[in-house]
Amino acid sequence: MLKLIQTPVIVENTISEKGGLPNQSIQIDNVVPGATVSLTIAGKTITKTAGSNATSVTFDATDLQPVYAANNGLLPVGDITVNQAVTRRDPSDNTDKVLTSATATGTITRETVAPVAQDTVVEVKQRMVVGFQFQKQLTQMVLQHILSMQVINFALQLNSQITVIRLRILS
Repeated sequence: MLKLIQTPVIVENTISEKGGLPNQSIQIDNVVPGATVSLTIAGKTITKTAGSNATSVTFDATDLQPVYAANNGLLPVGDITVNQAVTRRDPSDNTDKVLTSATATGTITRETVAPVAQDTVVEVKQRMVVGFQFQKQLTQMVLQHILSMQVINFALQLNSQITVIRLRILS
């Protein structure tokens, strides 16, 4: 008779202080080669199959896209769970059996790193309407009718980074 398989382990440094950030990956260790690993975050379950010699899997930003899409492009803060299942032949009756693990839990905690400011200068040669459109999760910003101003400064917070944009009106 076959036994249950080992419980997967959520790698702590891939969830600690990662909530609220874009483009994160979550690593799961103690995986059975060939197992289907199921990760649940914010009510979304994502599955990935471990390689034939793998003992860990990484859910990268592409794998986590459904979670990001439901959370304005950011990794949500909160509880996550993971388990794994693998099909093995039971020698006692020569049939395939699906073996599952216990469920491991973890908590994605909020990031605490201060934003990094970047300075960008855009030079405008004529008075005109200037528009900036970013991804869905960002507010569309439009500067209209740049009349007598010589320099306009504004900042955009793009997730955890702040970008300062300076428009310089040239005659």
